[in-house]
Amino acid sequence: MGPPQPQLTLYNNESSIYGRRVTMALAETNLRHKTFSIPFTGSKPDWFLSSINPKGTLPALTYGGPPTAPDSPAPESAKIAESHIILEFLADLCPDARLMPPPGAAVQRARVRAFADTVDTLFAPACRGWIVEGQSYVTVLNGARAVQRLLPPLPLSSSTSTSMSNLKLTSTSNTNGNTNGNTPDPTTAAADQGPYAIGAQFTIADLSVAPFLACIEVASERGIGNYAPEEARALAAAMNAPEFARLKAYARCLARRASYQAAIDKAAGEAVEWGGVEWMAC
Repeated sequence: MGPPQPQLTLYNNESSIYGRRVTMALAETNLRHKTFSIPFTGSKPDWFLSSINPKGTLPALTYGGPPTAPDSPAPESAKIAESHIILEFLADLCPDARLMPPPGAAVQRARVRAFADTVDTLFAPACRGWIVEGQSYVTVLNGARAVQRLLPPLPLSSSTSTSMSNLKLTSTSNTNGNTNGNTPDPTTAAADQGPYAIGAQFTIADLSVAPFLACIEVASERGIGNYAPEEARALAAAMNAPEFARLKAYARCLARRASYQAAIDKAAGEAVEWGGVEWMAC
């Protein structure tokens, strides 16, 4: 039996789309942690701004130090903010979860970071721009193309050319294994074969994009956003086209993971209660 795990406290709000990345990661790692809810909109508590994250963004976490009340974090605890930084921190903290390739796999690790960067710089801003600012759905398609270009190619069956419901968050399979059913491209290296962002291994690259694939479906199906109604129909039609068959297969594979279902299936049921477009703000 090893030493006890240092304390880990997540400061989050269920409405935070970036926070859902971290809740998925915590489910994947099985790290013991406490969660403390912070208001999603409006002013953040003074103690949160002064002691944890002066920027006021969610999610954030503390790690280590003596146990304290969440609103009185120990000065010696590490304070970590920004979801992409937290994801890599949790991957390093729990290497057995294999959320990052090992240190010697420099190319694979670079691919993980490049994929996550594409999500953060192209796809996520496009999702927010469409939902919150009413920008053209074409920006979402361009972001989706950028993500899809980085996915390893897989032979696709005709089942991937069905309706946008293939992107749905609800899945009857509850597993963290690879049950995609697609045959890997034999021309790719063994490490690159598989349904996930960099191949067979599920990583923080996949965690970075999963909530945003979900948000596009939920927003368009429920009419949540500042876009014109015909934009949702146009986006659905475009995403149903054969051009995005690989991305749809990828989304279905993500939806089979237990961590996805726990963090994001719930989001579909809560979507109407998210207060309009506030859920994209943090």
